[in-house]
Order: sequence, then structure tokens, then C-alpha cells
Amino acid sequence: MTIIAAQLTDCQDIFDLVNEAYEVEIGDDGLAFKNCARFSALNEVEECLDNTWIIRDENGILVGTVRAVSKEEGLILKYGVMVSTRRNNKEHQ
Repeated sequence: MTIIAAQLTDCQDIFDLVNEAYEVEIGDDGLAFKNCARFSALNEVEECLDNTWIIRDENGILVGTVRAVSKEEGLILKYGVMVSTRRNNKEHQ
């Protein structure tokens, strides 16, 4: 696994991954309580790039994102890790 600062070229991957991770919250039963995706346009991702880090597996596939601040002590988590287990399971079968 590699954790690196997100770049503009990562926006589409981040958009797809985060929206997949949030799919569990869309609907009105079980865990679901929302009626829209987390991101509706790529520019929303671009606005969040500051302090966004991406996690890629050994094949370079995006498997997670996290909002964090880099300090001398290391990365300080700002917002939780976004991971789509469906994506990870599909791409590693």
C-alpha cells in the first residue's frame, strides 16, 4: 500500500471511489438515509483536494482516501477513511 497526496489527476478515481463507498447510505431502509451521492460533480472533489491523501494498492489501484494534515508527527486524521469494499473485492478477485 502507498499513501500519497492526491493530485488533480486523481479526481475521477476519488469521485468514483467515494460515491461507491457512500452507496450504502442511499435509500430509506437499513443503513440508508440519503437520497443522493456524496459527490455530484468533479469540481466538488477538486475543492477537497487540499489535505486529501489517496491509498493505492501494490497494483496502483485506488482503494481508499483520507483527509489528513501532514505534521512532523505524521499524518493527523481530519476526516475518516473512505473505502469501497465492493471495489476492493471486485478488483482483487
